[in-house]
Amino acid sequence: MKNIKRIGKLKTIPIRELFVHEAHDFTSWLAKNIDVLADRLDTMLIIEGQEVPVGKFRADLVCRDSQGNRVVIENQLESTDHDHFGKLLTYMGNLKANTAIWITPNPRIEHQLAIERFNEQKMNGFAFYLIKVEAIKIDDSNPTPLFTVLARPSEQPAPLAETEPEQYVQEVEKPVQHRNNNLPPVWCLYPRRDEETYSLFIEDKIIGLGFADDLGDLRKIEATPDAFKAQWIRKYPLSSSAQARTFYPMFYSLVHRMKVNDLVVYAPTWRERTIYVGKIVSDYYYQRTIFPFYAHRRDVEWIEEFPRDIFSPEARKGITVTLAVFQARNESFLRELESKIR
Repeated sequence: MKNIKRIGKLKTIPIRELFVHEAHDFTSWLAKNIDVLADRLDTMLIIEGQEVPVGKFRADLVCRDSQGNRVVIENQLESTDHDHFGKLLTYMGNLKANTAIWITPNPRIEHQLAIERFNEQKMNGFAFYLIKVEAIKIDDSNPTPLFTVLARPSEQPAPLAETEPEQYVQEVEKPVQHRNNNLPPVWCLYPRRDEETYSLFIEDKIIGLGFADDLGDLRKIEATPDAFKAQWIRKYPLSSSAQARTFYPMFYSLVHRMKVNDLVVYAPTWRERTIYVGKIVSDYYYQRTIFPFYAHRRDVEWIEEFPRDIFSPEARKGITVTLAVFQARNESFLRELESKIR
């Protein structure tokens, strides 16, 4: 018994003792600590805006995930009610968001069941999360919020060691080496989950990154990873170091690592169980209009399409990464892809 370390006692305290005002205190804290919530959702989030106007209402937080999907967050430090649920749906429609996150200390069962039902319907790539927030402390420590996911998309893949994003964003200057020498580099794309993006990619034959337009024309940034990272931090100062490490390499890769005649793979799992394979046919270009849509672009020629399930489960692991752009490294996928397009 002498060697047993002292174990603290977990206590919960009223959430209003930690955050007195919902907008001024809790939303402001979450905007500066969005990585705490993102870690619970196994994703990455970057803040686009706080208290974003939607008619006479204001969306608490608007973000983008690592695939460029827009995310709206509705915070409520009381029991859930129809008013906030309606606002959340209104924000999604007006801001063209694919993902909604509702945070509350007291979720009502009828609202949880409604969100679970929405997720079961898989409506046009929409995703709904219900998050319970509690204020906790251990013994006399400082209090901290604790997030618990109560409802989430039914088919969201669990994180796998083979597909953790961190493995795909390190050493951005070095080409990926693999045993298969008969294929050019293969790039995988997981774009936004909406019909407009699907049409742009498949029908208009344009690939790219549909967020972070504030970075401007990427050709004007010095062609080094450090310069891209510095530009990201200047434009998104609330990003944590982990968020910066995840996002800036995708933009650097789109401009400087991708080459004409490299292969690209688009697997729109929300839309259909088909894997499209194409060839890059243009250098990077920046197309910003009054209403920017996928400003960071390259042109592609689609050359093959395959049923997703003809690839083995091990091969599919290699392209199940929650990043908008990454280079395929999984030997099983590359080997099976080569055999199918030979």
